[in-house]
Amino acid sequence: KANFYKTHFFPGTKMNGVDVSKMTCEEATDKVGKFVADYLLSIQGRDGVTGEILGPDIHYEYVPNGEIDDALLAQNPYQWIGSKKRATDNEIELNTTFDEELLKEAVKAQPFMQKEQMVEPVDATIQWTDEDGYQLLPEVMGSKLKLKTVYQAVRLAVEQGETEMSLEDLYINPQITGDDAHLNECMKTIEKYFGTT
Repeated sequence: KANFYKTHFFPGTKMNGVDVSKMTCEEATDKVGKFVADYLLSIQGRDGVTGEILGPDIHYEYVPNGEIDDALLAQNPYQWIGSKKRATDNEIELNTTFDEELLKEAVKAQPFMQKEQMVEPVDATIQWTDEDGYQLLPEVMGSKLKLKTVYQAVRLAVEQGETEMSLEDLYINPQITGDDAHLNECMKTIEKYFGTT
């Protein structure tokens, strides 16, 4: 059995979550490659708007550079009996490649990148209405993205093999929110002179 495990991974061995139990390096490389080809990045935007980048759409592929061979070499074949009791998940850095132009196109096609989906942010403000008098109107967060940074963030997530990402930090936010100290001070002054509504 020890001779078998000189060329095969122990039972319960995983590479980045992919089960490669009792496989040779070649078999493990093929299986990891198929797993990588099925890559999916889920992107969460505001107001329930989501998107996704599919591996096949951007020619996302695994490029072996010896990391699986190194993992097998690091395995001591004479410890195969103990391996049955403990599963191992080797986190290896997978060398991947993708087509940048196809990624740019895929990002541009996402629902959150469409101009008709983008709502401008609106600052909180004090406004007079005949019915309610002076009112503190809260900000509107909106859904307008910093377009130049979206592609960079998605590209980085794809390069790192992330499967989920949020766009929350990439939105243009209102500059004045309802909890702004100056705005609230103005509202208190108005209420003092004109009474509450």
